[in-house]
Amino acid sequence: MVLTDEVSQINKIMEEFLLSMTKNKLDLEMIYDKAYALMDVNISKKMETDRIYHYDEQSVHELEAKCEALPLTNQYKWILQDYYACMHSKMARVMELAYLAGIEVALSMIIEEWVV
Repeated sequence: MVLTDEVSQINKIMEEFLLSMTKNKLDLEMIYDKAYALMDVNISKKMETDRIYHYDEQSVHELEAKCEALPLTNQYKWILQDYYACMHSKMARVMELAYLAGIEVALSMIIEEWVV
């Protein structure tokens, strides 16, 4: 909850700052749209070229196949699938939080540069 409050405050400050630098709210929405599009492209490019990501992705597929081949009842296989899904969701959230933390640092540097 604390992180969400901090992110909300940062978003509010950044929005006010950008709004003061732009003509209107439409300009601000265009800036956000472009920034998020660029972030998505940047992440995709990094994933395409990252050897560790590709190695881990291959390992995941191999382990999924091994789990499917285990002589387990469907109930136990579902437990394994749920565990995998929860771990995947958790790691995706960690990535989002790390990304937000990086954005927070970058925005604070930009604000310091413009305000000072």
